[in-house]
Amino acid sequence: MRKYVWSTGTAAMMAAGLFFAEPFPAQAAEPMPAGVSVDGESLEGLTEAEAEEQVQSRVDEKLAREVALTIGEMSFAASSGDLGIAWKNEDQVRQALKDAEVKGNLIQRYMKKKDLEAEPVDLELEFSADPEKISAFVDAECKDAVREASDASITRENGEFVLTPSVVGTTVDPEATGAAIGEAVSQADGTSGTVSAAAVVTEKQPEITTEELSSIKDVLGTFSTSFKTSGASRSTNLQVGAAKINGRVLMPGEVLSGYECMQPFTVANGYRAATAYENGRSVDSIGGGVCQISTTLYNASLLAELEIVQRQNHSMTVGYVKPSMDAAIAGTYKDIKIRNPYDTPIYVEGVTSGKTLTFTIYGKETRPVNRTLKFESVTLQVMGAGAPIEQVDNSLAPGARVKVDSGHTGLKSELYKCVYVDGELKERTLLNKDTYNASRPIYRVGPATPAVTDPGAAVPGADPAAPSGGTSETPAGTTPPAVPETPAAENTPPAEVPQGPGYTPGPGMPGDPAGNSSPGGNDILLSVSVHLVEVLEVLEQRTAAERLAPAVSRDLGTQPDREHRRVGMRKIEREPHGRGRFVPGQDLVVAGCIGKAGALAAMEKKKEVLEARFHGVFLDRLKTAAERSLDLPQEFFEDPGVTEWEYVEEGGILAALWNISGAYEQGISFSLLKIPVSQEIIEVCELFDLNPYRLRSGHCMLMVSDHGWDLAERLREMGAEAAVIGKVERGIARKMTGLGSTGFLERPQPDEVLKLG
Repeated sequence: MRKYVWSTGTAAMMAAGLFFAEPFPAQAAEPMPAGVSVDGESLEGLTEAEAEEQVQSRVDEKLAREVALTIGEMSFAASSGDLGIAWKNEDQVRQALKDAEVKGNLIQRYMKKKDLEAEPVDLELEFSADPEKISAFVDAECKDAVREASDASITRENGEFVLTPSVVGTTVDPEATGAAIGEAVSQADGTSGTVSAAAVVTEKQPEITTEELSSIKDVLGTFSTSFKTSGASRSTNLQVGAAKINGRVLMPGEVLSGYECMQPFTVANGYRAATAYENGRSVDSIGGGVCQISTTLYNASLLAELEIVQRQNHSMTVGYVKPSMDAAIAGTYKDIKIRNPYDTPIYVEGVTSGKTLTFTIYGKETRPVNRTLKFESVTLQVMGAGAPIEQVDNSLAPGARVKVDSGHTGLKSELYKCVYVDGELKERTLLNKDTYNASRPIYRVGPATPAVTDPGAAVPGADPAAPSGGTSETPAGTTPPAVPETPAAENTPPAEVPQGPGYTPGPGMPGDPAGNSSPGGNDILLSVSVHLVEVLEVLEQRTAAERLAPAVSRDLGTQPDREHRRVGMRKIEREPHGRGRFVPGQDLVVAGCIGKAGALAAMEKKKEVLEARFHGVFLDRLKTAAERSLDLPQEFFEDPGVTEWEYVEEGGILAALWNISGAYEQGISFSLLKIPVSQEIIEVCELFDLNPYRLRSGHCMLMVSDHGWDLAERLREMGAEAAVIGKVERGIARKMTGLGSTGFLERPQPDEVLKLG
């Protein structure tokens, strides 16, 4: 059956010999001949107008029928208007009706009828549906039959990962469904009843699948810092900021920005005003302290070997990590950005517990277990803070002095990534090369005070309560101001945590995925053994001074049964190392172990003697003890409670005690038994008849603190030897105990290392 197009009957005309020199006159159109129908319904005998009316009636009937749209196993009733169903081929059908008319001369009419007899015409009505209206109908009426795709998610609760599975979504394809509805309406038989059409449903896969997140099991890197000395505001900022990063999942290739996660730094977003760095000074800022978050995250990322997209150092050194291991956040120009370089996702955990901030990167470990990492901070240059800046404040008492900013020592440093395989160094790569600015201390000072006659002169027999000669914050002869000294910055000590690609957090350690107790007896036995060794070492150390009493008493001039005669103290001229305060009641704290440099000298000069006397294990322990460094963060020197310090160098700890006491013309009392000294160094000193207390130390400091026990505890927490050995006393006596009675320290003697030749 032919549709829409008619051919001329030229061949038939030739066979019939119907060629005339003049055609018959044209005739009016006849009714529709046989052979013309619409959707199978004949239009024979109808005029063109009647035929068009018949076709329109047929169209209206189809558009009036209800459509049953099925989605899966569910069916939804819809009208043509709901789905935007329209007559698709109206123009073609109307044109075909015009072409089907029998008109023209006799020959033309004849040939038209012959063509229709040979090839009847059935006009098919075609319909379409509007994709936009189909989508709107599905969204409004068919929500139960479709579902959105849902990504898998993962959280960490009580030391365990909790996985929410992904869901495959179903959605209606509006284009394909529109075509299916149009076809169903077009092919529908009869003039009434419901037209059934099936929606075309497609699956939508989630972007993050259950399988992908299931690979997150291993600790790739973890790092902790302490904020034990932080105030409430700074502590709040660390808790708030860490929570905004905690739980972030990075798919392969994705980048995390610390700034974008934590901003805006406003009160409304949970932050408080706390100390931060700005233009080389310490200032209060909303969100102050969040740089400790970015720094901790940076170090965890280094251990996990993530790609560091962006990192900048602070303008000045910080106290919670070593130089070149920090990462600052400032506006948008300083940020920590990390990228996941692995083929599997990673999970970023940031939590605070007590006063410790820990970031742990979890993922799928693929690195060899015999490969470990170490990051080495190297200080290239140290720049002094410079002379203080004094700002006259007429509101202060004459001569008063109030610290505004502590100032900072400048540094140039580098950070290296060291890769070890089976304990052997294989790679050493430079990561960072940084410069930290020095800043001068700032003081507010009162107006000039009237001259005082010889204020620094020592008065024999006097019992000074504070250092004279202008070494204190408030010069002698003036009334201290009511305004307390204000620390410039709020810093925190670091906390050492085992690190490396193969690191698995132990029970109770930051990053412990299970949070369980010790898994086996070997660990318990090792713990007990370690503690037993520590106890024995303490007991041995208590006898150190007694074992070395001949050497010690010979050099110290102890006077056990004789009352010390009070004489004037000679002042030692030197610049204050700290805040210039050394007053009765303060604690004397030794940080580090004495005699280390002397022990190393003995190992070099008397190697054969030592090897003949001691086992190799002992010598290894001696070397380890002697080479153990004391690397204190800047915060220990900025702590407002630490007011002065002295490096233990030539002449040992006793020279340091003599010098610091003489600098302030202030008495001290201390116990030899409390001074940290390793048993290995004691053995060497006894062998060569050396006094360890007059032996050069290196990596050892004498510190003066208002809260010595707290300072010692903080030092021990970061792995350093530390002990409160005595106090600053009234008067000028340098009293010493530990040999059975009280003695008095005499002036420094040549360093004991000279005895080794």
